[in-house]
Amino acid sequence: MKRAFAQYFEGTIWKMDIHEAAQLLAIEWRTKEGDPYFSVIHYPSGSLKLEKMSYGDRWWTLATVTSKHLLLQHYPNPSSAQTQALVAINLEEHNIAWERFNIQFQELVKEGLAVNVSTFTNNNISVLDESTGEALLTTNSLSTLSP
Repeated sequence: MKRAFAQYFEGTIWKMDIHEAAQLLAIEWRTKEGDPYFSVIHYPSGSLKLEKMSYGDRWWTLATVTSKHLLLQHYPNPSSAQTQALVAINLEEHNIAWERFNIQFQELVKEGLAVNVSTFTNNNISVLDESTGEALLTTNSLSTLSP
């Protein structure tokens, strides 16, 4: 079997996500102290789209990867099961494209990023543009969106 790529991480791999269409593998790894770092690999070539990037404190974690962005979500405290923020990091420019607070990432859908906005009292789902973080549409259920 031929090796596709080799990459060494200076800590424990914590979480991974894959974007099949873009052939990207996002990896969250942590130091012994629990500090998170993020890398994105184009797995057919082994090239790094993002290498050892840190963001925020230890409560930021990998949400998903798209063809253009690494998305991280934030837990407000160690006992919380619900996230409260989302940030998009541009994979080409390696900068923060946008940050949104008071939202919970649900899933990546064809229409964009499905999130639950905590200001909605009836748990509606908002779909965000992945490049700007702006709301594109609102629906009452994930089932109305394309996977």
